[in-house]
Amino acid sequence: MENDTKPKLTIVRGGKGRTGNKATPSGLTEKQERFAQCLAEGMTLAEAYRQSYDCSTMAPATIHNEAAKLGQHHGITARVNALLGEKAARNSMGALKREDRVWRGVWRLAEGEGIPPSVQQAALGKIGHGVTPG
Repeated sequence: MENDTKPKLTIVRGGKGRTGNKATPSGLTEKQERFAQCLAEGMTLAEAYRQSYDCSTMAPATIHNEAAKLGQHHGITARVNALLGEKAARNSMGALKREDRVWRGVWRLAEGEGIPPSVQQAALGKIGHGVTPG
C-alpha cells in the first residue's frame, strides 16, 4: 500500500482558537472576568451570565443552571470578593474625604472672622462633643 493516497496534514501555528478564553491578570478567562464584574455590580447570576456569554440558543433553564455552576467556581467567587473589597475601600476613602471637608468647614465657622457668635458657638459645640455633622 502506498502512502501517496493518504491526506497530508499541515500543522499551523496560531489560528483563531476559541474567543474569550484568554487569561486575564486575575487568572480567569475574559468571559469569567466579565461574569465576576457583573456580579460585583449587583447583577443576578443569570443576568451576569447573559452579559458575559452568548445565550442566543440557550433555554432560560439552561442559562440559570450554567450561571449557578459558574457562580460556584472558586476563582470567580474569589474575584467577586476582591472586587467588592476594592469597591468598599474606595467608598470608605470617599467617606473619609467628605467627613474631613465637613470638619474643616465646622472649624472655619468656629474660628472665622465675621461669623455670628451663635454660629461659632454651635460649631464649637459640635467640635467639643465630637458629634459628626450632618
